[in-house]
Amino acid sequence: MTSFQLIVPAIVDSEHVRCMSEISAVASNDKSKYPENIPAPNLISIKQVQIRCTISRSTIYAYIKKGIFPKPYLIGVRAVRFSETEIDQWINGHIQNK
Repeated sequence: MTSFQLIVPAIVDSEHVRCMSEISAVASNDKSKYPENIPAPNLISIKQVQIRCTISRSTIYAYIKKGIFPKPYLIGVRAVRFSETEIDQWINGHIQNK
């Protein structure tokens, strides 16, 4: 039992050191590891999608189920958002197909 008591703190300490080095890398803005030029996606609500696409909520989810509409991103337990870029591409593609 003595050896187990010695090993556990060593594992915890090594994990702590690894986590702290990752935190310091993020804090120091290590650009080689975390590039800044990646744009954040613009996320919009289902109501905004309804207004842009002029279709109802039930139609949007029916299209998602059929695989002909962009899927939403889960951002919380009961919250989803759609990518504005994907919605714009869907609208443009829908217009071109008519």
